[in-house]
Amino acid sequence: MKSLKLVLVVVLFGVYTLSFSQILEPVKWTTSKSTLGNDTYELIFKASIEKNWHLYSQDIAMQPPATLFLFEKNENIQLIGKVLELSKVHEVFDSNFEIKVKYFENEAVFVQKIKVLTKNELMLVGYFEFMSCDDTQCLPPTEEDFEFVFNKSK
Repeated sequence: MKSLKLVLVVVLFGVYTLSFSQILEPVKWTTSKSTLGNDTYELIFKASIEKNWHLYSQDIAMQPPATLFLFEKNENIQLIGKVLELSKVHEVFDSNFEIKVKYFENEAVFVQKIKVLTKNELMLVGYFEFMSCDDTQCLPPTEEDFEFVFNKSK
């Protein structure tokens, strides 16, 4: 009977803990595109970052993992240059990693210019990988998929 009570207490504690545990998602992403004319577009990746958290730049030589954008190869789309960072970046020495790091607070906007090489409907897919930290913890690197549709018939 004692072991049954112990099992019951452990199970109830586990349910209680799970019901009050919080999944941290301090960075929320949105994507959009704008037309520049002549079949050229800007793909816009916007990260909204919760207070006291930060998102790392693409421009980090070592750990922590830099933000990374990967585009699936598509012969009908030409990438123009690299993904640009349009938001104010902070550069500080991070004693945890023992290097200078670059990161964003509150919001980060990234832009990739592309040229569409066909009039047919097509989709550009890929993903971005990022890591976010606050002063006490870092979350594991996270991947999010994206897709953009072009020349969609109405």
